[in-house]
Amino acid sequence: MGFLAKGPIAIVVVLLTLLVYRFLIWRQPIAWRNLGLPWGLAMLAGIVALWAVPVMIKTHGLAWQIRIRKQVIQGATHPFNDRPYFVGYYAVTALVSLFPWIAFAGDGIRALRQRWNETNAWLVSWLLGLPIALSFYASQLPHYVLPSFPAFFLIVAQIVDMQHSQGRSAKVWFFLVMSLYLLGIAGIGIFCLSTEFVSPYTALRTAALSTAVIVAGLAGLGLGYRFHWYAGMGAALVVVAIAPLVLGSAVRQVTPAVQLQELFDQLPPDAEFVAYGHPRFSLLFYSHRRWTFPKEISELRTMAQKSGARVLVLEESRVDVDDYLGGRFGGGTRAAESVRDWMTELNVSNYNVRRIEGIDSLYPAWIKLAIFYRN
Repeated sequence: MGFLAKGPIAIVVVLLTLLVYRFLIWRQPIAWRNLGLPWGLAMLAGIVALWAVPVMIKTHGLAWQIRIRKQVIQGATHPFNDRPYFVGYYAVTALVSLFPWIAFAGDGIRALRQRWNETNAWLVSWLLGLPIALSFYASQLPHYVLPSFPAFFLIVAQIVDMQHSQGRSAKVWFFLVMSLYLLGIAGIGIFCLSTEFVSPYTALRTAALSTAVIVAGLAGLGLGYRFHWYAGMGAALVVVAIAPLVLGSAVRQVTPAVQLQELFDQLPPDAEFVAYGHPRFSLLFYSHRRWTFPKEISELRTMAQKSGARVLVLEESRVDVDDYLGGRFGGGTRAAESVRDWMTELNVSNYNVRRIEGIDSLYPAWIKLAIFYRN
């Protein structure tokens, strides 16, 4: 799976973890022969070949060119979506990805000191190897280091049967992390109270408040364990289980593909589905149709002028989170939006037109789409 997602980087990460274990963490000789590297690499190559060879044949080599060369190799030197890059990215995002248990990191370090052995040395190497490797990879996303998280939880789980006395630094770290999240909850609440949400933005208030409730529930789990309030942990667990359902429902209400699902179902089986400026997997998922994503307006114009049933999903505008926050709190101003005359640009006239707006969860941003369709 690692090779499928990131190509050769997956193998490099495993090797780097072994090197970190041998030369930085455990720093004692290990029996490399016991790893069975020749047979292991041969088995790895066989597993990868089971899907890689058919994919390469089916795509005439484009899978390697697009997925590996363009996305993986170029992603190593150019940040995804022009996002800012910094080495400590994964240390910062761990505060969110591993919350609330990241608040117990100080206790985890204490457990490692008391029980330092070969197994815990390997867990530390497992935990650090992937983030170290990807810290120097230009494209950074929080979920990239997900395979290292089991090591973190195996380390922190060791505090369960330890004495409950804490060191001062572990206490300070715990309450610092919890304080940051309680401030975040308060910030979301203040934002929702101070912002007027009118249609079609009303679902965003529900999404923001349910996010705050999820964070509060997670904080309740951490605080409940710290102070041995297990009934409170049970209540917090119920909150954490229910609140994401509310969040998901709110996000679905403002997801463009969901709003268009009924229209997609009404189109005949031979209809052509085209999206320009909005290549999203959600369109495929909610329509169960095959889509074409032209990159040039001339290509789109040619498709639009053909006869037959068709739907065109055209992105007209987007407001990124940074743009919104800059306009609201930074004194910046946004240029007035203008509605594009698609009929003239595409030189067509026999389409029904519908306009919708919603959230683009991938980036995220608030987008407006023009939908041209005919049966």
